[in-house]
Amino acid sequence: MRDLIIRLGTENSRWGFRRVRGELRRLGHKISPATVRRVLQAAVRPQSRYALPGSTIALGTGEERRLS
Repeated sequence: MRDLIIRLGTENSRWGFRRVRGELRRLGHKISPATVRRVLQAAVRPQSRYALPGSTIALGTGEERRLS
């Protein structure tokens, strides 16, 4: 089940955990939204979804940090 949640979440990166849960329910799986959210959060780092490797972010303190 965990692999299916991660697969749906990564193949459809704009979907939230509620949409992933809805698709799982449509496929006949009973699972809570909280479980889907926890699995997706553990599998995907928020920074890696929005930033390209090697890009930098401003830390708000006058310095930048390189993302990799």
